Amino acid sequence: MTRRALYAYHYPAYHRSGSGWFEWDLVRAAAPWFPGHAKPDVPLWGELDDAEPATFVRQARAAAAAGLDGFVFDTWWRPDGATLYAETLERAVLPAFAAGEVPDDFRFGILWCPVWPRVALPVGMEQPSTAQGPDRLFRFGPADLLALVDYLLPYLSHPRAIHVDGRPLLGVFHGWRLAAELGGAGAAAIAAMRAHARSRGLPGLYLAGCLNSAADAAVLAPLGLDALTSYVWWPDWNGPARQDYAALGVARRADWEHLATTQALPYLPSIAAGWDATPRGKRDWDGQRIGFPWTPVLEGATPEAVAYAVGEGLAYLDRRGAPGDHPVFIASWNEWSESHRLEPCLRWGDGYLRALGRLRGVGAK
Repeated sequence: MTRRALYAYHYPAYHRSGSGWFEWDLVRAAAPWFPGHAKPDVPLWGELDDAEPATFVRQARAAAAAGLDGFVFDTWWRPDGATLYAETLERAVLPAFAAGEVPDDFRFGILWCPVWPRVALPVGMEQPSTAQGPDRLFRFGPADLLALVDYLLPYLSHPRAIHVDGRPLLGVFHGWRLAAELGGAGAAAIAAMRAHARSRGLPGLYLAGCLNSAADAAVLAPLGLDALTSYVWWPDWNGPARQDYAALGVARRADWEHLATTQALPYLPSIAAGWDATPRGKRDWDGQRIGFPWTPVLEGATPEAVAYAVGEGLAYLDRRGAPGDHPVFIASWNEWSESHRLEPCLRWGDGYLRALGRLRGVGAK
């Protein structure tokens, strides 16, 4: 059997940019919010600059050695032409591929984020949740999706672009935003977007909308996407402040099966390598308020637990008879300030990579 594709989301925010904050500052300054809270996380490789080609080469080689097939890069673009964190793709990823320094068959894809980041972090209790604010939810319409394709064309047309069903992958973070902004014109807008991609020389698009709960599936179903997936859909967002990683895995597998019986679109599992957004908030949390970054902390996301969950995602697609290029995703390679990352850290060493390597039958045992 052909090895099923496995990709990790890559958060390209670890360089100085116009975001209003610096991710490594958040990671370094993180402090425990309760007894036994393992903070701060310390990167074993140091505070890498991901806009440097050498950083991407190191990350790609380590990921490939652990059995991953590529990265899917979080990407910010909005209709006024503004971008954020594009330096990583422009200055590091494309040059590293051009120089022939990336492992053979290692690929990359795009996850468009139609939600703008907050101006500054960390946020305190006197401020609204980072999930709120009209400055984040910019407007877009059908014509803007065509412009988005034009902006992404160098990546979608790249020889190493991730393809699913013969078409370049384009994920949409918070897929519900498509329905919210396009309204009744959604299906026509998606069809026009596909046609525009073909007119630009692409074989089409493989469009995957990210959901945050099973309820999002019904909202996305009428749009004409190719698949449903997720970024981080692991915590019970309205549940207790401390939650068990393995128990949540049981709940998510039940959700996958529910989607399989209620939705025509395939669901491509995304496995969170943990969740703890406390570095993005000040240590004044009242223990009650809910809303990012005051969200549950997952406990028990050990390398073995994460690798087991990835194995369950791969097995789910095998049971469904999905083609081998229908991937499983991992959130994520390096989102340190939300504590879901595979990159080596002081606490676990390279344990996540070793555990995945054992699952995939590669690397050190």
